[in-house]
Amino acid sequence: MTIKKEYLSQILFNIAIMLFFGIMFFTGTFLDEYIAKTLFSPDNIAAAVITSMGTVPFFTVPVLFCGTLYERSVHSGISKPAKVMLCIVCTLIALFVGFIGGGALADKNSFGYIFPFLNRNIAVIAVLAVIFEYPFFFVGYHSAKRSDDKLLVQRVLGLLVILLLAFAAM
Repeated sequence: MTIKKEYLSQILFNIAIMLFFGIMFFTGTFLDEYIAKTLFSPDNIAAAVITSMGTVPFFTVPVLFCGTLYERSVHSGISKPAKVMLCIVCTLIALFVGFIGGGALADKNSFGYIFPFLNRNIAVIAVLAVIFEYPFFFVGYHSAKRSDDKLLVQRVLGLLVILLLAFAAM
């Protein structure tokens, strides 16, 4: 059995990403206290910005997946009412998760630490969601449009389950 070249590069890329996140998980689990004591002080704005941006992937990935599922729903062979319902559900989930992500960025433990006026400001949360979260919905939509992978929906749903388990573990 031979593996196509395009799939081999995708598999190698996924392995590299898994190794990266494994290293990050190990570092965060066992060395977090030492790193935090070294880097995080009230005067170190650069470290505060970096730690604030650490919440972005947790919320952008589900928004990206919703964009992918939205595209597959639009171009699927199911009935029109089912398509409309799936598209509405994908859009609402993306809006909800993106807004929560904007709120996490404006929280007192993120950018709200650097700029206290951002904390719990609904307008700022909406702007942060529009800038950092919602563009990933369109990235997911357009990247799914270019893919001819028949199992994309199953893979995306599998990744969503893994992501939900990671959220639960945190």
